[in-house]
Amino acid sequence: MIWSVKGRRAPFRVRNDSQRCHVRLDRLEALESRQLLTTTSYTFVAPDLSTLEHQANPTAAMFNRLVGSLQAQIVLGPLNDLKAIGGATTQKINGNQYVAAVANMVQGFEAAATQQEPSNQKLDSLVQLQGVALDAQTVALNAKRNDGLESDTPAPGTTSAFYNDNLTTVEHLTLSRPLWPYGTPILDYINRTELFQTDLATAVSSIPKLGIAAAANLAQIEAASFTADINLSTPQRPGLNTFMNQQVGTLLTQINAAAQSGPSGAAAFAAAVNSFKEATYDSTTGAGFLGPQGAYGRYFVQPTTADQVPKTTTPLSYSTGNTFALGRYKAKQLQKTAIYHRNFGDASNEYGKYVTTALFPNSAVAIRKSALDQTFQPPNSAFYVEDVKVPAGHYVFAGRVGPIYQGVLTPRNTLYPGLGSQVVLDNSRAPDIVFENQRTTGT
Repeated sequence: MIWSVKGRRAPFRVRNDSQRCHVRLDRLEALESRQLLTTTSYTFVAPDLSTLEHQANPTAAMFNRLVGSLQAQIVLGPLNDLKAIGGATTQKINGNQYVAAVANMVQGFEAAATQQEPSNQKLDSLVQLQGVALDAQTVALNAKRNDGLESDTPAPGTTSAFYNDNLTTVEHLTLSRPLWPYGTPILDYINRTELFQTDLATAVSSIPKLGIAAAANLAQIEAASFTADINLSTPQRPGLNTFMNQQVGTLLTQINAAAQSGPSGAAAFAAAVNSFKEATYDSTTGAGFLGPQGAYGRYFVQPTTADQVPKTTTPLSYSTGNTFALGRYKAKQLQKTAIYHRNFGDASNEYGKYVTTALFPNSAVAIRKSALDQTFQPPNSAFYVEDVKVPAGHYVFAGRVGPIYQGVLTPRNTLYPGLGSQVVLDNSRAPDIVFENQRTTGT
């Protein structure tokens, strides 16, 4: 993930409670048609916020504690019960029950802010926005599972795609979050918009299998998740918020009209999705509000696009490309053998594609300069370093590590500032690439 642009201070806008409740009810009504199984066995235990009253930034501290507590309780509770390892363990709850459990915990999470800090409207609004976003993403993943587009069957020795995606969603509640209430860099708006476009493309391609009505329903659910994420991350950017909500509204109006036409509306459905892409972000043409030609995006550095790398190699996926600062990198084919370095913690992350030209003096510096997020499991402690010998002919993608933005109300990149050297290998497991000379970092 890349974090760079500092947010501008602006008055905080408190969203109307009736609007929030309407969004929540819409999501639950969509689930009822899928025979949602309710559960009351998972409740949120509110942390004590009174000790944070005299912090320099009490609202930020309270929000951090609340979402951190919510993350921990979901991981230890319903997410743990959803987990299954192929060939070893089975789930204790299914996808529908997991959605209901998260919704129940989110209600407690929202109530905690109101009950403990009834006069803090800023905190209450942040918490409500976070609750809606988490609910909507959980519902969207479960909708894809119900439609057969998200696998809930783990392969032997692994967890399922459905579990993994829900785990990532929960991890993104705290330090690993891509979208923050304040200061989210443009690159992460681009990322989220492209992910939504991918979800819409999946809905289009699923029309023959699901039927146009079900595909339209899926698009609506994904749109609710996207809108909730945009609302969460734009309290200081009302223009961006308004534009994106308007575009989603237009998109859904067009999709609903296409669905009313039955099977013959498939082309109109696809055209609506393409129009949304052209209006918001199109990396190929540069069009769209967030793009280099757009009213918003033209003021920001744009990530590297596919037509900016050699035609003889495959461009990096945007998830990989955006680990570079500002999403910018250069691709080249090696003309002679190159020696890079790989920092790792144990055998689980020894042979990765991310290497560096730098030799760090110790693990702590390696973690900071390489932005090795320690919240992911298993974390890369960078305790060891190896030399990586890459022969001529391989393609490498080089740039600077993107800092991990960590801010709720105040922008900061203090924990993972990044900006160290980063090189991505085209295939780290190629037989002619040699990992050798293992030693502790700094020796």
